[in-house]
Amino acid sequence: MLRTTMAAIAAAVLLIAPASAAPSAGDPVLGRWLTQSRKAHVEIAPCGASVCGTIVWLADEKDGHILKDANNKDPAKRGARVLGSRMMWDFKPAAHGWTNGRIYNAEDGATYRSVLKPQGDGTLIVDGCVGPICRSQKWTRVP
Repeated sequence: MLRTTMAAIAAAVLLIAPASAAPSAGDPVLGRWLTQSRKAHVEIAPCGASVCGTIVWLADEKDGHILKDANNKDPAKRGARVLGSRMMWDFKPAAHGWTNGRIYNAEDGATYRSVLKPQGDGTLIVDGCVGPICRSQKWTRVP
């Protein structure tokens, strides 16, 4: 009886473990990505059992011009610099990418549900959703 119970627990742990495992170094979403607008590079990296994304380059930040998070819904954050900010978090591993994450859009100051779907051609589809309505962007890997 004890062996059967232990075997059942071990099997359950093995079934659950892949869903909660941390991202591996070979995960196709990890790395630096150029957004569809070509205005930013986002570095996607492991964050515990999830992945998160940080803005590491902005096309409009040059010649001493610094972009601030002027449209943030939180007035206390409107003076924060966009470069270096975390703009993606809380993704959960899925069969073909990462789901149930959040993505912040500094252009409108809103946060959306998000899904990351690596494609066979080496691009990344990034969905941002409000309710059942989603908009997709195709990001390209930065060499």
